[in-house]
Amino acid sequence: MITIDKSKVKLSVGIPSYNGAEYIRDALDSILSQLSEIDEKVEILISDNASTDKTFQIVREYQNKYPELISYHRNETNLGPDRNIDLAVRRSKGEYVWLFSNDDKMLGGAVKKVLNVLKANSGMAAIFINWRSASLDFKQEYKIGKYGITANNDIFFKNRR
Repeated sequence: MITIDKSKVKLSVGIPSYNGAEYIRDALDSILSQLSEIDEKVEILISDNASTDKTFQIVREYQNKYPELISYHRNETNLGPDRNIDLAVRRSKGEYVWLFSNDDKMLGGAVKKVLNVLKANSGMAAIFINWRSASLDFKQEYKIGKYGITANNDIFFKNRR
């Protein structure tokens, strides 16, 4: 079993969720399958915006298998997406937070690649990664500097398309 010392988490994968039961298994599996190949400490944090589906039950199954890797926070009421995203970041214990959707799947090697980019570029403000949503027929690409990274928010907003 993979375990982490939460006092030294390098990367938190924050998943703001609302009624994500249809996809969240795939999202969690795509992340968890990568954690045995890395040395850094990673946590997965789900911030549930008062889902009315089976999101809670599914996440509990995963927490039972990976209690040291997955933390779950359920809002008493639906606070809207912006507040839930903010809470996912605030609740995270990692030095860095990767916001990830409950309907996305992480490609193999992605966690290792991001950790390597962070290691090579300390003090990073943001990294933007190509993605495709499972629930939307949409692909977003960011082309900002080397590796799709930016050192600070001024550069990000100046170079944004």
